[in-house]
Amino acid sequence: MKKIEFKKEWFVLDNYDWKKGVNTGFEMLSFVPAFKKEFRIDEANQSLILSYARAADIIAKQIVADNPDPFVKVFRIDSLVFPFVQLLRHTIEIILKNIYYLCTGNDLKKKTHNLVKTWDEVKPFFIKRGLDSEYNTTENIGLFIQMVNELDPDGAHTKYAKGKDNEVYEHTSKVKYIHVKNLNTFIQEIMVELYKYFKN
Repeated sequence: MKKIEFKKEWFVLDNYDWKKGVNTGFEMLSFVPAFKKEFRIDEANQSLILSYARAADIIAKQIVADNPDPFVKVFRIDSLVFPFVQLLRHTIEIILKNIYYLCTGNDLKKKTHNLVKTWDEVKPFFIKRGLDSEYNTTENIGLFIQMVNELDPDGAHTKYAKGKDNEVYEHTSKVKYIHVKNLNTFIQEIMVELYKYFKN
C-alpha cells in the first residue's frame, strides 16, 4: 500500500492568496458572500437549487453518453443512476421547500423528506397562482413528484444500500427502469423554471 501523507492545505484552505493565481484547483465553498445580508437567504437558496440541478444534468448527460448505442445496453456496477436519482429528488425537495419559503416567509413546520407530503404543503400556492388550470400544471407536477417519491420515498433509498432493519432496500432487488433523459428534462425545463417563476 502506498504511504499516506496528509496536509490539510492540500485539500482545504481557510484563506486564499489570489496572487498565486485563480485556477490552482481550489473552488470556493460558500453561498454568495458578496451579497448584502438581506439578500443572502434568497440568493443562497437559488445557488443551492441551481447547483444541484446542474449536477443532475451533468450526471444525466454522462449516463446517456455511457450508452450511445440504442441496441446495446451497458450495465455497470458503478452506474451513475443512483447518484442521479439522489440529486434529482433532492433538487425537487429543495425547490418545493424554497417555493414554500418564498410564499410564506417561513420554513415548513413539518420536517420531512417525503416529497408527496412536502408537495401537499406547496400545492395550494400553485392553485392560488392559477397554475391549476393552465396545461394541468399542478396535476402533472403532483404525478411527477409521486412517481419520484416511489423511487426513493425518504432520500435514503438511493443514498444507502440497506435500511435500519439491515435489509437491502426493495428497489435494489426489484428491477425498475428509469428514462434518465426525460426525468432530467422535466427537472431542468419545468421544476427549475417554476422555482424561478415563484422567485420573481
